[in-house]
Amino acid sequence: MMAGDRVSGVSVISLAQRMDAGDVHAMRETAIEPQETAGELHDRLAAMGPEAVLEVLDRLQQGEIRKEAQDESLATHAAKLGRRDATVDFSVPATTVRAMVHGLVPWPGCEVTVSVPSGEKAPERLRLHRVEVIDDSTLSERPVGSVDADGVVACGRGLVRLLEVQVPGGRALDWEAFRRGRPLPEGAVLAPNAGSVAR
Repeated sequence: MMAGDRVSGVSVISLAQRMDAGDVHAMRETAIEPQETAGELHDRLAAMGPEAVLEVLDRLQQGEIRKEAQDESLATHAAKLGRRDATVDFSVPATTVRAMVHGLVPWPGCEVTVSVPSGEKAPERLRLHRVEVIDDSTLSERPVGSVDADGVVACGRGLVRLLEVQVPGGRALDWEAFRRGRPLPEGAVLAPNAGSVAR
């Protein structure tokens, strides 16, 4: 999801001496929805797995087992995520921002620092749960990371709208509910958390 892939799925493979080198016996594909988070996709994939396994076991019982060798040249490495990865940099394109935010939810999460003009009050940090791309090509005239009253954030290219956010110690709220209780002042800018690695 963080790589911007539009399709995911599950596979049933044979055990092998090397990691992910066994023959493939069944595959199921599913489209990744634009508003879906990694946690939601995980749960959907978990529900798809048993059906694929049962299909393979049924074919095995009937002596009709099928298998296909994996193409190891297409293998990619998925890095292990940790707390230091739990942020996003708005200087990248809007589609990348969405992929990063949704790919980090629920673990390790996606938290950004909030900076505001001197004298204004706002939460120091904000956890992002869900965003939507509303423009994926236009270069904004506003500074990168600046957020307006409607929750629209300027990216390196394009714009995203904040749909669901959370302040530390609070609960996740949709943007309208958050804005009613804790409006961000004009000139607020969202930036990667210090100490985290914005990919």
